[in-house]
Amino acid sequence: MPLFDADRIDALFAVLGRTGGQQVLERFADELAAEIGTLTGLAAQGDLCATARHAHGLKGAAANFGASDLQAISRSVEQAATTPDASARLAGLLADLELVARQTALAARHL
Repeated sequence: MPLFDADRIDALFAVLGRTGGQQVLERFADELAAEIGTLTGLAAQGDLCATARHAHGLKGAAANFGASDLQAISRSVEQAATTPDASARLAGLLADLELVARQTALAARHL
């Protein structure tokens, strides 16, 4: 299953041109590692409200690019951060999120 929706990427390139679209995707890929670091740090500090908020933002960014796997795991992190057993659930989800983010960033650089 592709990490990006082809129609969303085609629309991006149609609006920004190939070079402009690739630049936006590169920027998105570059920012993913920092965002995952922020989410992990917030969760480790126990700031679950901020964790949910950042996961929500990442979910929206992923949706804009049609990165459905990243969108889905971000949604799971957002939802888990609002549950009573958040700490236990977040550890595994954040590891999954980091893996999907790395895969998504790599794919973004090769579209």
